[in-house]
This record gives sequence, structure tokens and C-alpha cells, in this order.
Amino acid sequence: MVYLVCVGITIIDPGGLTVYTCMTLITMSIGAHMGYNPIMIGIITIYAANAGIMTPVGLFGNTANLIITNAGYSDNSISVFLNGIIMHTVGCILVYILYRGWRIKSNEGRTASIESIFEDIMPFNNNQKFTLIMLVFMILCIMLLKTHAGLTALVFSVILLLANCADEKEAFAGTPWETIFLCVGIGCLLNVSQILGGLTLMTDLFSSMSSRWTVAPILGFTSSVMSFFSLAIAGPIPTLISTVAQVNEGIGNVFQPIELISSIVNGGYTATISPLSMGGAMIMATYDQLFKPDVEEKNRVFRTLFSTAVIISIIAALLANAGIYKVFTNM
Repeated sequence: MVYLVCVGITIIDPGGLTVYTCMTLITMSIGAHMGYNPIMIGIITIYAANAGIMTPVGLFGNTANLIITNAGYSDNSISVFLNGIIMHTVGCILVYILYRGWRIKSNEGRTASIESIFEDIMPFNNNQKFTLIMLVFMILCIMLLKTHAGLTALVFSVILLLANCADEKEAFAGTPWETIFLCVGIGCLLNVSQILGGLTLMTDLFSSMSSRWTVAPILGFTSSVMSFFSLAIAGPIPTLISTVAQVNEGIGNVFQPIELISSIVNGGYTATISPLSMGGAMIMATYDQLFKPDVEEKNRVFRTLFSTAVIISIIAALLANAGIYKVFTNM
């Protein structure tokens, strides 16, 4: 149920990060109250968000598709989205098995009561209702009228600000400018690298290491390793996708490009539960808020998240050779 709810929220969320920032507290609190391992619930929550984060109407899906088309490929947004659902569904199943999710323990009074956590939640006010209506209209414009996602979001944001639904200064202050500048900076860096021959050197390195059976796992796991410490959409995804054509040509074009692209994208997002990445950091912050752990327990949670990220990333890299990304190659 956690998986389905979080996937659904992310698919209709243009920003893509509502589940990351809001749902981890809710799901981990309820899960722990019911006797489930809160770390397992937190990981499933993040992977569910990742399963839907490449939705074509969302920021990350549009950004990824822009990277793909700029690399010379056709619009593969639906294929990338569906392949993400496949991989992260498998990831959630593996996490459930690794953490023995069928074992339910008593909460032993460690969790705060659900009532105390959510007692201050108030009904939607008029501004919030109007915002939800505008959100629905924005999604319909993007899906049915095929308008530009970024420009459409900006137009509806202006409408909401003119209607005094939010404070203008707070809205601008809350904009993730660091992430925006990071994406722009990485794009500029990639162009400079391409001009200077850096991407050619990287491609040659991958080609020399790769064969029919190793190219997809190498690209996928490299994306994971880079995402342990950075934002997947800003670092490994644009960097590695630009090498796909030459690497694939070096092994005789045995893969359809979307297979290697999906391996890179999903490899990057399976690593987001690393405590050094955004998803893992949210899990650790929520765990700290709910349970007030001591230093030793915090270190244990850190090691658990990092080792889980490594294990799932390795499995995801190996599964890229199993043909799981061939199902939706022509969509």
C-alpha cells in the first residue's frame, strides 16, 4: 500500500519531490507504529517515489527527456518512465526480502503516537483548494495540450501568486536555486568537456572495459556510484548518456539505446537511498525525529542505508543484462 500510494503521488506531482519531503515521516511513523521496520518502510517510500519520478508531466521526467533528445535520440519519455517502474518495483521487493518485512514486531513504546504527530493538521483552506485546482489544470495542459512543462508550471505559479495564494518572497526563497544552478553548471561543464575531448576519453575508457555482457552493468553501476554523493539527474545521467552511442557502437550495437539509457537512469536512482544522497538523508532525518537515537544507533542506520544502496545498485546493474528494459523499448 505504501508503494502504490507513493507512486501515485509522484506521478501526478510536477515537482517530483513531495514524497521525499513529506511522505517519509508519515509512512515511517505509521509503519513503525504497526510494527514494521521503519528503515525498510523509508526505503520503500523513496523507491516508490523513484518509480514514478520520471513521469512525462514532471520536472525530472522532462529534464531526463531533454538530456536524451539533446544526445541525439528520439522522445523516449514513456519508455524511461515504465522501465523505472519495473526496476524500482523489483527494488522494493528485494528490500522487503532483505529486511524480512513479513516479521512484524511490537513498537515497544518507541514511536510517538500517530495522533500526536498529526493532531495539528487542519482542513484545506480556500487557497489550498485553489492551488489543487490549478495543479490539476496544469497537469491537463501538459498531458492533453502538449505544452512545455517548465513554462506551463511558471504560468500557473504566476496565477497563484497574483491570487495571493502564497507569499511571493517565501515562494522565491523556497525555490531550489542550488539544484537549478547545479543542473545548468553540469550542462556547461559537459559542453566544455566535449569540446576538450573529455567525453571522448571517457567513452574510450568504457569501450576498452566493455563487452556484450559487461557494458550495461558497468554503465548502471557507474551511475550508482556517482549518485551516492550527488544528484542523479544533474551528474551521472547527463554525463553517461552522452557516451551511450559510441560505447554501444564499440560492441556492435547489440543493445537498443533505450536499454543502456534506462540502465543509467535507474542505476542513478537506486543509489538515492545512500545516506549521502537526498533519499537516504531524508530517511535518517525522519528516523532521528521519530526515535531520537544515540550516536551508535545513528551510525548503525547510516551503515544499513549505505550497504543496502550498494547491494540494490549491484543487483540493478546485473539485471540490466537480463532484458528487463526490452519490454518497453518502442514506446
